[in-house]
Order: sequence, then C-alpha cells, then structure tokens
Amino acid sequence: MNTVLPNLSLSVDDQRVLDILEREPSSRAKHCFRSAVDHLRRGQLIQEIDPAMAVFRGVTAEEEAASGLRHAYISRNYPNSELLKPRDHIQKHAVTPFLRSLLHHLSEIRLNGVRGVRLAVPKEPIKARLVVAFLLEGSGEPQTAIPEPPLNLSVREGEGGFPDLSRNMRELLEPNGYSNALKFIQAEANLRNRILYAAQDGYPQVEELQPEYLHERQRRVLMILKAALLVLPYEEIQPFATEALNSFLRLVKRLNESPAST
Repeated sequence: MNTVLPNLSLSVDDQRVLDILEREPSSRAKHCFRSAVDHLRRGQLIQEIDPAMAVFRGVTAEEEAASGLRHAYISRNYPNSELLKPRDHIQKHAVTPFLRSLLHHLSEIRLNGVRGVRLAVPKEPIKARLVVAFLLEGSGEPQTAIPEPPLNLSVREGEGGFPDLSRNMRELLEPNGYSNALKFIQAEANLRNRILYAAQDGYPQVEELQPEYLHERQRRVLMILKAALLVLPYEEIQPFATEALNSFLRLVKRLNESPAST
C-alpha cells in the first residue's frame, strides 16, 4: 500500500511515523491504521467529483484509527483493555477529544529542569521508533532525556491521581459550538447518516468539500497513530499508558450513563 497521501501536506516527521507503522509486524492494529491512511488517500482522489463520499472516507479514516489504537491496547493485554469495544460508537468518537484534552493538559504542566516535551523520531537507520523527548534546561549543549519505553512514567495532579480531563475537554469543544463531549460525539457519529441517507425533508447533497476537511481528518488520524506507536511496539505495561486508558474508560462510562446517550 502507498503510504504517501497525495496532495495532503505531510511533514518529514509525519512521513517517518508512517514508515514506522510499515515496519511494525502484521497485526489488527496495523491493518486498521493502514486502512485509515488508504481512506484518506482515496478521499483526496474523489473530493472534487464525489465530495459526499470523500466526507464518508474521512469519517471512516478516523474511525479506523480509533479502532487501531484500541486494538494496540488489547494486543498488549493492558489491564481493563477487555472493556474496550472497537465497534462502539461512543468509544470510537471519544478518542479524538480525549487525546486532544490530554495533550492540552500535558502542555500546561511545568516540571523543574524541563523546558519542553515533544514526540520525536530518532534518525536511526534501522528500527527507528517514536519516542517522548524531555528537553532539559541548561546553558551548555542541549540535553534530552528519553524514557524507555516511552510511557514509562506517571502523571499526578496535586495529591490525587491521574488528572480529570473534563475541564480541558470543555475548553476545547465549546468554541466549536459543543456544550459537552457527548454532543460532539453524537454529531460525529451522525455525520455519516446526514451525508448518505434521505430524511423527511429530502436527501443530502454535498456540492463542494473544503480542502481543510480532509486536512483535519489527516491530523486526527496521525495524532491517534502516534499514540498507538507509543504502545504497540512494547511488550511492557507502561504506567502512563495504563493511567490514560483508565481515564478514557471513566470518561466513556460517564458518557454512557448520560440521559442524552440513550
């Protein structure tokens, strides 16, 4: 499969991330992400002649990526990974806002002696992997600390445990017109129906697709892929990955218990 997304902007690091995916052994998670990339590629090819189906391809690409992340956890036998349901719509569409909220929260954390944290792909000729790089403060040559495996760390908020990301999620979603995460997830889940099926007042017609639409879906797919590549290559049960999974499951449980979800 061609891992280059024609006419969609890919940074050098993003292409390296796709190359890392291709070097992974065959697995359900890998197949999901390859499918996601293929949907993005095909969506780009048809966006001018069939914009509705290009939207469909973009939606499906993100859903496949979300399933790939969950299969990465399941394949590594993380505690509570049996509660993940790759075909569940709330779980599927909660992945993107959850990851964005988590990244937003981490960007606000300040650690003594650390001036920044970023994902990186070391320039190794063989078996390059995505890593978490802590950029250390200092006046001499730049120093970097790289945990091995990459999520072999814990995050605690105050005296408690893993942070509650509800506030971060609201801050990210409200400017886009969503009062809570459930409304965003319901809108995403219904998008496929709105573009494909007739309703009481007629049938949908998508006349034109803005290029930014597929760019946004690409950003989401790559974000989810990067999260998976911090889990999938490692046999170890990593503390941060475990805490993030449990936080995600708590979010999904609250969403499923909401009256609006029934």
